[in-house]
Amino acid sequence: MRDESSATARFVAEHVVLLGPRIHALLEVTPEQIEWTARVLEASGWSRGALSSLRSSLVERFSIPGIRTHYVLRKKIIEREMRQSIDEGCRQVVAVGAGFDVLPFRLAAEFPHVTFIELDHAATQNAKRVVAERYGSDIEFVASDLRNEAINVALDRVDFDREEKTVFVVEGVLMYFGEEQVIAILQSIRHAAKAGRLIFTAMESDRFAGSTWFAEWWLKRRGEPFRWALAPDAVAAFLDRVGFDVLRVYGAEEIRSELPAAATGRRVATGEFIVIAQW
Repeated sequence: MRDESSATARFVAEHVVLLGPRIHALLEVTPEQIEWTARVLEASGWSRGALSSLRSSLVERFSIPGIRTHYVLRKKIIEREMRQSIDEGCRQVVAVGAGFDVLPFRLAAEFPHVTFIELDHAATQNAKRVVAERYGSDIEFVASDLRNEAINVALDRVDFDREEKTVFVVEGVLMYFGEEQVIAILQSIRHAAKAGRLIFTAMESDRFAGSTWFAEWWLKRRGEPFRWALAPDAVAAFLDRVGFDVLRVYGAEEIRSELPAAATGRRVATGEFIVIAQW
């Protein structure tokens, strides 16, 4: 296992926070989301410098223009779908490769009858374990390397009920694996619970539209290049091979439609889409 947290996990969290209060209000990002994200970042050793927001804007401009807004909208859709899954009877939530995402922290207190579990590298989870203990969050953490361990096997180490309807969230993860590994991950989810919902994101190609050489260089330097992509119109056939039925696909237009009326002029990076499926 790696001995440091995922660079992209920290990148996403940091740059959403550094959008700043004005853009948070414009995009209707809740104060609770920013507060919890800042707690996890700070527990990882991060601190906000005097020029952090400016640096964040410059990084976005010269890497993937519109990526921070895309992250915000992606998370907004996933939260809505997770809430709907809970409303429709899912009593377990498993966040696979959760990174520094804080949705389980925010929902655990709101839904005490639901079990929240996170699977990720131990190093990436360290900061979240600190925050969970500090604020009394009831989240189960499972240290696991998806390249070497099946999800259904990893879940044997916690109080997971295979008979209970479960929602699995795999946000911003699968593009870092080869296709055979993606298939194995999805099959292990399918075998982990008798029935449930799957929420995941996928890339349309090996890069975001409009991304620069700097973005590709940074990902390779961090050892996290994109390895897998899938055309949105090929999702149904691909998932059918591993036993899932597609419910919805949020492509570029659907994601952009999540922009509040006051923010319709903002640029939104395209190239990643969201899939909702069930079994």
